[in-house]
Amino acid sequence: MIFRNMIDEFMSKRKKRLKFDINYSEAIKITDDYDLYFISPFAEISGDIRKAVAYISLTEINENSQYFSDLPKDMLLKKNQKWNSFLVDITRPEWWKVIVNTVEFAKSLGFKNYFIDNVDGVESLLKKNTGIEKRIDEIFNYIRKNTENHLYINRGFIIYDRINHIIDGVMMEGFFFNRNENSWRHLNLDEIKWRDSWVKILSHDNKFIFAVDYADISQLDSEDTRLKALDMSVVWIHKDELLQ
Repeated sequence: MIFRNMIDEFMSKRKKRLKFDINYSEAIKITDDYDLYFISPFAEISGDIRKAVAYISLTEINENSQYFSDLPKDMLLKKNQKWNSFLVDITRPEWWKVIVNTVEFAKSLGFKNYFIDNVDGVESLLKKNTGIEKRIDEIFNYIRKNTENHLYINRGFIIYDRINHIIDGVMMEGFFFNRNENSWRHLNLDEIKWRDSWVKILSHDNKFIFAVDYADISQLDSEDTRLKALDMSVVWIHKDELLQ
């Protein structure tokens, strides 16, 4: 019912330009500029926390994380040079502790919504560890149990059927554009078909669909693109990838 009410509210606010922001800065001021803020629960936060969505990484940890030094080096599997983060063995008890501590801290601040990022990392983990699926279920069920309002994920289509029943929405990065080496390009026909098929599935399942692109586009093109997404019942924004 809660999610249904959110969908109804979204439909009624279409002409009012429902907006969300993704900002992982160290200091966040929540204002009336946006309806939802996807932020780190460890940021210095001011404003209405009810509009905030707490970021939780499912499979990666950044070197700057306060929990990084607590993890044994042998559970850091692969480094992501771009973001100075590591793919981790999520079956280890140390990672479970990180998840629990993050959720408990966010709850203590009043967060009622959660956003699980780096879900696609499970694809690599599924090839390395047979216990991954069980731990995925445990983590998602734990976060769902502690989510008072809404639970969203970033992509994660490889395990969508497994978690469909406990999530309320999906973030689709690269909705209109994809990276080609060091530049951006429009999606090709196959990519568009793949995207549209998932939009259809998510819409059928009554999932809220967020989308973001990082390509360098003009303000005029940004507004035109936003309206195209809105016609698909998708709430879209453009962000500078390095300023998230």
